[in-house]
Amino acid sequence: MRLTGLICVALLAVAPACKQKEKKARPVDATATLPVTGPAVATPSPSFDAVAWDCCGNPSASVLLEHYLKMEKALATENAFEARRSAQAMLQFAGAATQDGALSSSSRKLVMRIQALLETVKEGELPALRDAFDDLSNLMVPLLQANRGGNTRIAVAWCARNNANWIQDGAIIANPYLGANDRGCGVFRP
Repeated sequence: MRLTGLICVALLAVAPACKQKEKKARPVDATATLPVTGPAVATPSPSFDAVAWDCCGNPSASVLLEHYLKMEKALATENAFEARRSAQAMLQFAGAATQDGALSSSSRKLVMRIQALLETVKEGELPALRDAFDDLSNLMVPLLQANRGGNTRIAVAWCARNNANWIQDGAIIANPYLGANDRGCGVFRP
């Protein structure tokens, strides 16, 4: 008990010495620049028009894109029925597209991988469809980039929250991964 009392007295004696001095406000120099460090610095997102390209020179790639965009819009509006229907239509067409001699060998291989992926989720609910959509997007981007031409303007968008890409055909972000929770979350990528 006596030791505790001595410690309290010692702390009270030291406390005023530890008190911080008041800092005086310095005038702000409006022309000064702050150092830029680390990833916290935001860079402006490129516009849709700055990164979009025309797709698709190949009719098979064009039909796959059509079904993909329907699925993207259905996921963005949380319409599981339409997302499944689009995935099933894309799966059905992918079978024929693997035989399209006008597609390059690497594009046909991508279509086969798309077909295998869609086979696993054709009856899925929104969470499973969204998970598969990330993988689907990662297959569709190189397929569509290899088949430029045509009259549909598309661009790759990216969601930092999900670290996921998708392709869309409009300038207003419509995030398929977050749905109504945060449909506008995302940026276009070059």
